[in-house]
Formats: sequence, C-alpha cells, structure tokens
Amino acid sequence: MSSEVILTAAARHNLTSLQGTQKLVDRTQGRLSTGLKVSSVVDDAVTYFQGRALGDRAKDLLDTKDGMAAAVGTIKTAMTALESVEKILTQMKGLALGAKAESDQLTRHRMYRQYAELRDQLDALTADAHHNGMNLIGDPATDLSVRLSPAGTEPAAKLDIPGVTITAASLGLAPRTIEVTTASYSGDPAVKTAFDTWAGSMLAGTAAGSAMATETSVTGLGAGKALSVGGT
Repeated sequence: MSSEVILTAAARHNLTSLQGTQKLVDRTQGRLSTGLKVSSVVDDAVTYFQGRALGDRAKDLLDTKDGMAAAVGTIKTAMTALESVEKILTQMKGLALGAKAESDQLTRHRMYRQYAELRDQLDALTADAHHNGMNLIGDPATDLSVRLSPAGTEPAAKLDIPGVTITAASLGLAPRTIEVTTASYSGDPAVKTAFDTWAGSMLAGTAAGSAMATETSVTGLGAGKALSVGGT
C-alpha cells in the first residue's frame, strides 16, 4: 500500500525556496574555498577561460616580482660585503704605512702578521657573500641575470649584472714569494735585488731593506750565504 505526500502550494513554495537557498550556499562556499567566481567550464565557459588567463598573468607577475626580490637580496649582500672589504683595506693600508715608518724589525714583523690576518679575512669575507647560492664577488664570481618582464613578454626586459672576483690576489695583495737559487741569484738581477732587500730588512736592525717582511722561500743556497747581509 503506497502513501502519497500531498503538499500545499505554500509548502511547495517554501521547499523550492529552501532548495534554491541551498544551491546559493553551496556556490558561495565553493567560491570562498577556491577563490573563483566560476570554477568550472560548465558554469560559464567564457568567464572561466577569461579568469584562467588572468590568473596565469598574475602568477607570471608574482614570479617576476619574486625574481627581482631575490636579485635585490643578492646585490645587497655583495654591497654589504664590499663595505666590509673597504674597511679591511683601510686597516691594511694603515698597517703598511705604519710598518714603513717603523725601524724595529720585530715590531714590523708583528705588523705584517696582522696585515696577513686581515688579508685572510678579506678572502673569507668575499667567499661567504652568498645569497640564494649566488655570489657576485666570490671566486669564481657568479653573473646575475634579472628578468624585469613577465614570461612571454616580447621584447623581454632583463638586467644583466656581471660578477667580479674580489680577492686579495685580484687586488694585488697576494703574498709575494720569490724562490732564490744559486743560478737565479747570480743570473737574474731582479731576484738578486729582491733577495738583498729581504736579507737586509730581516738581518739589519736599522731596516736596510723593505719595511714589510715578505713570505720568502730560499732554496739552493748555503746557510752562510743565505744569512749574509746583501747576499754576498
């Protein structure tokens, strides 16, 4: 035996209204969860594809913005490191000038060791100037290319920043090492002059030679000859 539910006109109207309200609620919840007014091509094909194109455009712009922000961070890191390098170079210059005017050999040697430590700090500082795996002043230096226009834009706009290696060696501050042998001393005037200057500064308390001691390797010479002032 079947039973039928008979609704009055007012009840049917209320039910229809409730069903419509539920559809609106479901649609609003979908929009809130996805952020899309039209989330399916079935709902509105034209609006759907227009929204998709605008969404892709916004993503390209955000990617470009992120790339520019990363590049700015890399440049700022390099600039901060260069400011520190400038301070180190100022200290090194002060030590060099002070050693030039210093007559005491032991004091000059201590000043040179400070000079060498600052030189090592300079190399360590530039080697650590990384940002997102890039170093504009390291060894080797990294070239930076910054995209200024979204992908697909023609002509593409970009900024290329070449890296420059900043080290003690590239600045001409690397230790000078001269290997002196019997043959080179007798046959190369430049080697003879350098060795005589070094020997004079190391052995004469009056700083007969260069003010700053150098890191020198002496081979092939007898002990007496190597310790003889002037290399005679």
